[in-house]
Amino acid sequence: MALSILALPATALADSQVRFLHAVPMVGEATLSADGDPVGSAGFAEVSDPVTVASGAAALVLEAPGGVTLRSNERLADGASYTIVALAKGKAAELVSFRNGDAKPGLARLRMIHGAPELGDANIEVDGTVVAEGAGYTDATRYWGLAPGRPEVAVLDPATGQEALARQEIPLAAGTATSAYVVGSAGEATRVVLVDDATLAPAAPPETGLGGSYSDGGPNWLLALAAALAVGGAAALVRRRLPGPPHRNG
Repeated sequence: MALSILALPATALADSQVRFLHAVPMVGEATLSADGDPVGSAGFAEVSDPVTVASGAAALVLEAPGGVTLRSNERLADGASYTIVALAKGKAAELVSFRNGDAKPGLARLRMIHGAPELGDANIEVDGTVVAEGAGYTDATRYWGLAPGRPEVAVLDPATGQEALARQEIPLAAGTATSAYVVGSAGEATRVVLVDDATLAPAAPPETGLGGSYSDGGPNWLLALAAALAVGGAAALVRRRLPGPPHRNG
């Protein structure tokens, strides 16, 4: 009996949170399942709501129109949350798992995932300083810790140093962790899907001015976000909440 009682808390904690982001151009609405249970459906550049999935080994299957089927085996940590992203891979596609990060008081945490293959490599500039070089397709940053405000970002051509896309101010709120997924190419306008990974409190309007920033680890290319907002003249800003720490990028 004592052993049974001790086992109950571990069982209760053996859950993860999972959501699905569709980033494969020219593929219709897709549905992701984990061990046969639905995770969610989404059209291109859309993200599903998070659902609870048993932690441990999980068999992920994505199905889309035209007989498209993608499979991936993932190991989900207890109490963690993940975004499973369908990404183009040559003429095919693949499922990639990104573990979501926590929010921290007083900071706006932001990471970037490059999911637009035709965008090419880019150098990223923040408030006039190049913070990353040669960010490529499928690259993911660690989270940056920023003061709330509106940093100005730009995307530069690595070969010439010239601006490849217009500068853009990005509003960021304190107490949030956000992932910015750049998606597009192959006939789909490049855009950004912003997803709230965690929020400590209801977001307040961001203050004017950056007020200083620092990196809390990892590659520093914060913001092909600017690229996505400018390329093709289209930007989709989608925010959803979901707690949890960083995965694929550390």
